[in-house]
Amino acid sequence: MNPLRPALLAFCLAASPALAAPPVEAETCLSCHSVDGVAHIDHIPIIHGQSQTYLHNALHAYKSGQRSGGTADVMQAVAQQLSDPEIDRLAGFFGTEASVVSAAPFAPLVTAAAEGADTRVVYLTSQDGGARVVESRFNGDYFRVSPYVESEKFLTFCSIASMAAVLNSFEDGLTRPIDPMRYPYPYFTQENLFTEANQQVKSFEGVVTDGLTLDQIGQFLTHLDVQPTTIFADESDLDQMRSALTNALSDPATRVIVNYNRGIVGQDGSGHVSPIGAYHAPSDSVLVLDVAGYKYPPAWIPMALLYEAMLDTDSASGRSRGLALVRTY
Repeated sequence: MNPLRPALLAFCLAASPALAAPPVEAETCLSCHSVDGVAHIDHIPIIHGQSQTYLHNALHAYKSGQRSGGTADVMQAVAQQLSDPEIDRLAGFFGTEASVVSAAPFAPLVTAAAEGADTRVVYLTSQDGGARVVESRFNGDYFRVSPYVESEKFLTFCSIASMAAVLNSFEDGLTRPIDPMRYPYPYFTQENLFTEANQQVKSFEGVVTDGLTLDQIGQFLTHLDVQPTTIFADESDLDQMRSALTNALSDPATRVIVNYNRGIVGQDGSGHVSPIGAYHAPSDSVLVLDVAGYKYPPAWIPMALLYEAMLDTDSASGRSRGLALVRTY
């Protein structure tokens, strides 16, 4: 667990006497059901306030495979990893008023989250962060991509949100699909990236469970009419990665997505994916357009530190993280 989390939980408990700390195993649940058990996505059920007995029985039914339909594939995979005592704790937490967190003030939480972060990371919202965009000779993608960056719909959808932003940024250079919710306007969304071919790489439910690896990101993009090139950090040194990055940022027909461990750069979390918006040579830093905007604004991360975070081994693939260069035909 990230060392910041106990501090954040302690702050929340102090700010709201009625707030109970969620059990550690609830972290997976929060990805879809939200921190208060009230999901904000249509096909995800609200579990806050449900009968403790109902939640207990439902989790055991998923664990045994007796319950099917809806998001059962996801729930079965999650429940099978839970012990009986863990199921009891989850049912007790979400089945009571303890999961309500709306009373926790937001601004102090942001301040608390920033404490302990690597001071070499400079956020775009700071004076220095804004100045670097203006000074950068490699800032074209900031203006091309940032208008299309939307927060991930699930905590595991950083790769999906990143690809949607990058693909939309090609505008007339790439044919967008018609999204029923935005008809008649074509647009790449975090749902319609799951084409039939991409569902064969990994299903929607599978990505909800544990995201995509760098190699899988490349496979998804191949099926979306662009030319991806994946570069694993452990196969290139720092200078080679910097060169690949700046060359791509110099090409209006290419975009860059980074897969890195955000915990290594001093942020809360671990494996993460986001588009890159710019490179600032004087500070040797890279602007990461974070698709988890509810946690952090875009950040300038020193190239050497970002490279270290890309060298991290992704447990899902057994390989390092790295870059995905995305080019139109």
